[in-house]
Amino acid sequence: MAGGTASLPIGVFDSGLGGLTVLKALQTQLPNESLIYYGDTAHLPYGDKSPATVRGYVAKIVAWLVAQPVKLIVVACNTASAVGIDRIREVAGPVPVVEVVGPAVAAAIATAPRGHIGVIATKTTIGSQIYPRHLHQLSPEVQVVAKATPLLVPMIEEGVGLQTQIADQVIAYYLDDPAFEAVDVLVLGCTHYPLIRSRIEQYLAGKGRSPVRVIDAAEPTAATVAGVLAERQLATPSTQPGRVRFVVSDRGEPFVQSATLFFGQPIELEEVKFES
Repeated sequence: MAGGTASLPIGVFDSGLGGLTVLKALQTQLPNESLIYYGDTAHLPYGDKSPATVRGYVAKIVAWLVAQPVKLIVVACNTASAVGIDRIREVAGPVPVVEVVGPAVAAAIATAPRGHIGVIATKTTIGSQIYPRHLHQLSPEVQVVAKATPLLVPMIEEGVGLQTQIADQVIAYYLDDPAFEAVDVLVLGCTHYPLIRSRIEQYLAGKGRSPVRVIDAAEPTAATVAGVLAERQLATPSTQPGRVRFVVSDRGEPFVQSATLFFGQPIELEEVKFES
């Protein structure tokens, strides 16, 4: 798949804003790679949908990305990674796929000195048990506390959590839980959550206990992508900065505002919808 394929862009998708955290990490670590980002804003959040419904959404997105074409697909969504990865790989065919759970799990294990790991994520991701399962596969003795935090994604998508104190109240509502008292690492098991990472860290620091390291999938996933590109000789030959194409399934104003705030500059959006 080398040669001309190496000049193709990387496809990245999520239900909405969250995958932008992974996209930004890819831009930082692989500045010459071009990227196509698809945000399925018409169907967000994925975290309260059934696994079968999520698999139906992502199959269409992956088929569209393959048709662009792209040389690699990044599943920048924990829910899709948790319940749809087999379907995604089936539709992607020979195009390599990188999901976000594995890199986040590896980073958490590597930075948990006492082996107490907390995970917050959407209902569907938590219900899949993918994080405890993967964590225990890498380190059977690790202790895991996992909790669904469903209010965070819609709050972030509406831009509320990025610039108001409402986020602090919601974070406290979820994390003021005795089960989290012993954790030394907290995994943000949703790619939206890094958008309020600083507020989560401030809350944890204010509890007056031992420092808690916060892990998200963005940088570990970008590093994994870099490794796959090198291994398969798919790294771009270009020495120029890569371009980013932003595509959504519903051109809503909250996405435009929040994405512009996140990247610090205006972005151009295309709208691509799929038939039901």
